[in-house]
Amino acid sequence: MIRNLILVFCFFDLQTPPIPTLYLSEVIITEEFSKEALWDYLKEKKIKHPEIVYAQAVLETGNFTSRIFRESHNLFGMKLAKVRPTVATGERYGHATYCHWKDSVDDYLLWQEMWSNIETEAVYYTLLQRVYAEDQNYTRLVKTIRKQNYEWNI
Repeated sequence: MIRNLILVFCFFDLQTPPIPTLYLSEVIITEEFSKEALWDYLKEKKIKHPEIVYAQAVLETGNFTSRIFRESHNLFGMKLAKVRPTVATGERYGHATYCHWKDSVDDYLLWQEMWSNIETEAVYYTLLQRVYAEDQNYTRLVKTIRKQNYEWNI
C-alpha cells in the first residue's frame, strides 16, 4: 500500500535581491497494514473506545481479509458519507473507498466527532447498535471479538 506525501522546499534564486522560489517534490512512502499498526494508529488519533473500534475492524473485514478492505482500504464497512465531512475517495460495492487504510481510520474519527456524549462504553455500544449496525447482533459480536483480542493484548 502506498501513500503519497508532498513536501515543499524553498530555494533562493541567485539574483539580487534573492527571490524565494517554491518547488514541489513528491515522496512515496510505504505504510504496510498490520494489526499492530492499526492499534497504534487508533491510539495516535485518539479514537474513542479504541478496543471497541479495533473489534469493529476485525468484524467488518472478516479479520482483515474482506474484498472491501483489500481493494478499498475500508476497515469499518463505512458507507460513503453524504452529510458529514469525509476523506473517502469514492464508492465501490456500496461502500466508501480510501487511498490508504489510515484514511479509513481518519474517516471513522470524523464519524465519531458527529456524536456527543459517547464517553461511556454502554452509550457507545447503544449508538453503534442504533445508528451504525445493520445486524441486530452487531454489538454482541463486537463484544465477543473485543474479549478475544483483549486476551492477547492487541
